Amino acid sequence: MRLWVTDRFENFKGPIKTMFSCVDTREVNGENALTISCLAHLEKGDRIVWQDLKGRWRENIVDGVTEERARAGIVYTYYCPTSAQVELSGDYLEDKRPLNTTAGVAMASALSESRWAVGTVADLGQSGTNFYHTNAWQAVHDVADTWGGELEFEIAVSSTQVTARRVHLRERVGGDTGKRFTYTKDLVSVKREVDEGNVATALYGYGKAPESTDEDGNLTGGYERKLTFGDVNGGQNWVGDADALARWGRPDGNGGKAHVFGDVEFEDCEDQAELLALTKAELADRCTPKVSYEVDAVSLARAGEGFEGADEGDTVLVIDEVYDPPLRVQARITKVEEDQLTEGKATYTIGNFRTVGEIMAAIDAGIRMIGENRPQEVMAKAEGLRRLCADRGFALGTGDGDTTRPSDAEHIPFHLIGQLQANKIGKILPDVNTIESVDGVELAQRIARRAVARGITVGVLLEVNESGEASKSGCDPQAAVDIAAQIAQLDGIRLEGLMTIGAHVDDEATIRACFAHLRGTRDTILASRAPGTEHCTELSMGMTHDMALAIAEGATIVRVGTAIFGERAFI
Repeated sequence: MRLWVTDRFENFKGPIKTMFSCVDTREVNGENALTISCLAHLEKGDRIVWQDLKGRWRENIVDGVTEERARAGIVYTYYCPTSAQVELSGDYLEDKRPLNTTAGVAMASALSESRWAVGTVADLGQSGTNFYHTNAWQAVHDVADTWGGELEFEIAVSSTQVTARRVHLRERVGGDTGKRFTYTKDLVSVKREVDEGNVATALYGYGKAPESTDEDGNLTGGYERKLTFGDVNGGQNWVGDADALARWGRPDGNGGKAHVFGDVEFEDCEDQAELLALTKAELADRCTPKVSYEVDAVSLARAGEGFEGADEGDTVLVIDEVYDPPLRVQARITKVEEDQLTEGKATYTIGNFRTVGEIMAAIDAGIRMIGENRPQEVMAKAEGLRRLCADRGFALGTGDGDTTRPSDAEHIPFHLIGQLQANKIGKILPDVNTIESVDGVELAQRIARRAVARGITVGVLLEVNESGEASKSGCDPQAAVDIAAQIAQLDGIRLEGLMTIGAHVDDEATIRACFAHLRGTRDTILASRAPGTEHCTELSMGMTHDMALAIAEGATIVRVGTAIFGERAFI
């Protein structure tokens, strides 16, 4: 393996002579990081330039470290995000507005304050967005979200120097490998998760609603009916799938099967034929359950199904023989964890959704607050969870726009726990009550603006980095009281409390001290009686491994997903 280290200013320091592990994690539009265990002492900000098993050059930057004493000495384990994430997160965009333009123009605008260049950009049509007081990392992901592409980061190397850095926006990364994976009941080494909560066998499709005009052509301020496609679809404003109807339909009362209907809206679509095509494409995704599999390459080889060389984004054929008849679907490898020291040692995640059925089972067992760690998972599950909760007489989350649920329905709060990018705020606000990962005034202000625009109030918890570990998010504990006071005064925001992640150590006294300090900070905020702080009562602290310590120190919310659902990988 070719690998060397430079300092933060790209001065050559030399190779790492002895590595105990080197794992590269790659996700589609997600995490891209290197984790290394070795004896070498590296500084935060040091750069690791290396060539992967497929011959591609990579650059990662040391961000976090843990130490462990062993016979060989102190073993350091470094968490190293890609240099693209670290650098672009520090490139600030004050106000740029690429409107009615191509993804290439928008990408150039997103990278205008960085040293990263625009690479290959797919033809993804015309759209628009704005980069207002954000950074380039968030901006390039905003471009991917808005135009619908997938990001790829590339560097070029000459001698020991990185000579070029490029950001590509592909229509999709990976390719159709022709590989297949067969799942059977006795394949116990594979983790399988199923979500049938959002299956539809037929969809109504709606497009843009044009502004209405009077007889003189003047705008009236109102809107006409949304575009439908009945005129180009035999008078029928919906499309259905016969195979899905046979498999997933419901009894029609006459011995046959009726469609399970859903709907989809494409707000910018103004053409009936295009709307029909878009709705058919959406139905192709919605008419089968979301099934995910997590399996390592050794198990695949044992089953006679080689995945050597498979990469994130690659499409494989999945044959799930648990279903009768067997379910055959095209699925994508969403995540790869690949050992760079041992060829053929990798773990693949094919799809990745926590089953809605599992979450509902937890609710049925008495759980009365749920949370997700990623915005993508909120968006994927909210509709199915909301419907199934309503069937049980519960009201999930905000219920924003839901006028059908009873006013006296028992409320089940829906929290976002993990990190939130600015471009995802608007996509989760219809569903979540509380965002637990607000680490500063800037993110709170972004949330507040979106909340005010929707006419809602969003609960937030201020995340505090009590452990001081570089790998954890959150504000400085010494600044928490002042930051909380500023957040509490924002319109559209209700400061509900504080959140922290316990120290990653074995010493219980150290862990408890972090939790105790957070409780003291909460008490100080309440005692200050600063405007808007009167609701700052919650303490979200403690997870499966340390919840007993957190509860002893006054936790009001514990995050115990692993204890209930088991270990998992996130999308």
